[in-house]
Amino acid sequence: MNCFWPSDNPLLQCPATEVPIDLFGSVCLHLLAGSMEHQASISKFQSDSSAKPSSPSLEDITKLLRGQTDSQRMAGLFLVTKFCNSGDHQHTILEIYRSLDPTFLHRLLLTGMGKGPIAAGRDDAYRDTYLRLSVTVLSAFARAPQIAATQQMRAEVPLFLEILSEGSNLSILEECYEFLLLVSTAHEDGAITLFKSGGMTVLASQMPNLQDGSHAMELAMRLVQLLISKLPGETVYVEHPHELSKMVTTIAMQFAVLHNALKFEALHLLSNILSSKYSVALHVVLQSMVVDKWSTYLRVGVVAVLQNRVAPEEKLQALVLAESVISIIGEDWLIGPITLPGENNSSRTDLCILLVLESSRVEIAVLLNELAYLKYEADKNSSTSAETFMVKLRNLGVAFALVERIIKLVAKFGESEEGVNQLTYVRLCYVHGQHIVPYRTAQCCKWQGCQLTNLKWNFLSESNSNSVITEGTFSKILGGLDETIGVVLDYLQDAKEHGHKKGDDLLASVRVVGSYLAEAPDACRDKVRQLLGYMLSVEGNDEPNSSYSICFLLPMLCQITMRSDGCEMVASTGAFRLVIGHLIALIDSSSCEIEDSGTIFLACDTIMNFLLKRKELQWSLDDPSYVELLLALSHWTEIITHPSATVMASTICALILDSTSEEALLQHPNFNIDNLTSLSLLLKRSLATSVSDLMVGNNNSEADLHQIIALCYSSWEDRFPRIKGVVER
Repeated sequence: MNCFWPSDNPLLQCPATEVPIDLFGSVCLHLLAGSMEHQASISKFQSDSSAKPSSPSLEDITKLLRGQTDSQRMAGLFLVTKFCNSGDHQHTILEIYRSLDPTFLHRLLLTGMGKGPIAAGRDDAYRDTYLRLSVTVLSAFARAPQIAATQQMRAEVPLFLEILSEGSNLSILEECYEFLLLVSTAHEDGAITLFKSGGMTVLASQMPNLQDGSHAMELAMRLVQLLISKLPGETVYVEHPHELSKMVTTIAMQFAVLHNALKFEALHLLSNILSSKYSVALHVVLQSMVVDKWSTYLRVGVVAVLQNRVAPEEKLQALVLAESVISIIGEDWLIGPITLPGENNSSRTDLCILLVLESSRVEIAVLLNELAYLKYEADKNSSTSAETFMVKLRNLGVAFALVERIIKLVAKFGESEEGVNQLTYVRLCYVHGQHIVPYRTAQCCKWQGCQLTNLKWNFLSESNSNSVITEGTFSKILGGLDETIGVVLDYLQDAKEHGHKKGDDLLASVRVVGSYLAEAPDACRDKVRQLLGYMLSVEGNDEPNSSYSICFLLPMLCQITMRSDGCEMVASTGAFRLVIGHLIALIDSSSCEIEDSGTIFLACDTIMNFLLKRKELQWSLDDPSYVELLLALSHWTEIITHPSATVMASTICALILDSTSEEALLQHPNFNIDNLTSLSLLLKRSLATSVSDLMVGNNNSEADLHQIIALCYSSWEDRFPRIKGVVER
């Protein structure tokens, strides 16, 4: 334990070496400015000590502390500082504490705060001395856990918070924060006492006033950590989102500007706060801030951690924090200045996204390798292995989430006015070594069967200083994404070879692969072809089937089935039948709202694309699943009568009927006259809708579908007399 007195005040400084007792007494006399009562107490002690040059004994000091008057106790408190640099601090503190009247220090603290006199007629000039003395001694007592855990110490918490709220010199503030931290951690009721006494409000208002990196700031941050870790989340986060938002801004600044251990304490604290499941209200407040300095501070801090040599766990924590920030304000946060607010913005704006992607790529490669070892080589019966697996799986989820956010951001930048997928174009340029053409139109660019027409490239230009992402940066991002997805596909290949198709790690891997392939369907083409059937069969730990995997891969399937080679791959891997089964299951479980049918429409598009190229592939439609699909679609359109659903369902039905006859259809055991009537009514509704009605709002796609229905109907109407009779009735 250090001395009781603040080291920056010579009058209250504890001597580093032994000094004569009369010198120490003169300091006390000077502090008390002529108080006769105090002079008498000290003089009596000096005479009793026979002018010894050494420190007074603890027994002699305790006599003063047990004195009958406050003046004697005050003198004892001053003299007890002689024991600060001696050996058994804990024993000394306990003896001193037991020698005092429990109410004495409380009254002394109140007097120092101007709330009550300690002696009649005392001048206000003494209050600062009383406040310093009481705060210093109480904080010293709190260093003994037995004392800090007492009810008497917890009773002082509201007063210490009041002192903080009023402000004081730095030495007093540090001791106040230290007292609050020691008392709040010493007893199970300490944190709740701090909270109920207004700790959140005081910390939120006073932390911005503390010096960056100061000891007081460190103690304040630990108090915040104590409150969020010891108290129920719904209490802290739900009741005090505004206070937490102020704390986040202050702590984020420490994370940005510091370059010591406190920087990493700030990192972990911010991660805990922002990633809490109770932080929804806090996120709303942070989103509503007009000036969101906190997000810039966090970008600066995250970049500093990721681009320097730090422990792997700290880099992982920085990725956790980055994912939390993106979940609050969006993936645009990844692109921005790496300078503090108010400074000249001369830094590159793409550094954050590049570092996050590269760090995520490395983290994914390491984690997948470790997960593979735990799954296929480590002891399966070890509880430690199971716990380790779950921790690594959570960390993998963070890295995957960041990669998906980057994919989404790049895709957003790549959307042209015509809706063409520019990410596919850029990726193909990257793969084939082509130069990306900025501010020009790429006419009929063809690679790997992908044709992009009238592609306006208006956001990549080396000559444009205001570009958000340059051509070089885009190529680096796409290269990193290709490499990352390749590693994930290798992990899935390993799982396939080991006969594993169930697991949350596998399902998460399929999801991130699906996210990338949705934007760049030709990426990792050979690996995807080998694994497509397997990926569509992957199930989560708690999932009864592979519906989620199919859902994750549907955007990619929908795009590749626009081409014959894509349809061939879908057919040869068994993916088409899985999509049909998935669509039937979706229809059986769907709600009656058209807004909830996005995945159904995506599956319908995939099936329709395939059926339109069926004849090129010479694909037979004799599978029973087609009959089940007819039944499901006619049932779906009886529930959802929106024109989009009607036209889409009718198109698929018309294409299926083009390959069969009424007689053959009725021979199916699950298909009867009532089903045929329902199907006939569906087609009648579609054909009765005029093309002009479908083109309202420039919806040309539905008009195109109407033409497909009409052409199909004209080709098979004679083979379906009952349908023809209903349609023409």
